[in-house]
Amino acid sequence: MQALKNLTMHFLFLTFGCSRDEGLATLSLESVERAMQNSPLSGSISHSHIVAYDQGDLLSSRAIERYKSAASGNLKLDYTSFPRGGTLDGVDCVVGQVLYYQQLFKDNPKATHIVKKDSDVLMRGTRFLLDIAESAYDTYGAGITKKIMRPEGWAPLYPFFAGMCYTVSRKAIESIAKGGEEAIRDALVSVDRDSGGYLSFQRDRGPRWPEDECVYWLLRKSGAAKNGRLMPMGEDPAGYIYRWDYSNGGLYPTDEQAEGLRVFDLIDFGKTCALAPDFPERKDRLLVAQAGMRRCLDLM
Repeated sequence: MQALKNLTMHFLFLTFGCSRDEGLATLSLESVERAMQNSPLSGSISHSHIVAYDQGDLLSSRAIERYKSAASGNLKLDYTSFPRGGTLDGVDCVVGQVLYYQQLFKDNPKATHIVKKDSDVLMRGTRFLLDIAESAYDTYGAGITKKIMRPEGWAPLYPFFAGMCYTVSRKAIESIAKGGEEAIRDALVSVDRDSGGYLSFQRDRGPRWPEDECVYWLLRKSGAAKNGRLMPMGEDPAGYIYRWDYSNGGLYPTDEQAEGLRVFDLIDFGKTCALAPDFPERKDRLLVAQAGMRRCLDLM
């Protein structure tokens, strides 16, 4: 850790929020603050938070105060105007998101990296930040490879970021945003062609042009992803993120399970929140996800 004392890195934690996910986002913000306070990196790097809402989404004054309290006042609330396609999907969304990243770096001159993190992700450790700092990575994320069924058969495996949490540097974003909107659109057409139409293909459980896959393919094309790392996911402790699955582990972790998850820096509760068919009402799913996040947070 001695070698990190002269670091000038600043991590900007970004969440694309919505008013119905206030409880999740509050717990997520609080977890980042606790993890950073307890981290050996404390004093070596700095951080701040931005929660970006869709323009027109109403945020209560109570929610604003909860956010500020959870983030120890180290928070800016922002609004975006680009279409989000429901869950950050579509060409217009990807273009708007990349340009928004570029603007955030312009507005925050000391920021070296953006950590894009979903509101249902709990942060319990900072080893991934240490890895980024030590190796000066431009891109970092949980790597997923998957194949999809197309009319002519199974498509090959392609790697990409898992969208629940990934990190990009100022240099990486500039490499894909510097040409402006039209250049990004042209690049998306190009990488879709390179992938054999993988990005634009309509999947059974998701729209075309998902932002996590598109952003990573753009970074591959620009060369920025070469100076990066894709970490494994799943139950391998070497992975830095764990995806809690209610169908395997229960609706939320027991105290013993939560203790065992300490080996992971990040825990994603999105499978419980968004995809639990046993809970037809979204409000119920959110409450279950919040219960799991709170249980893990209380053990930090």
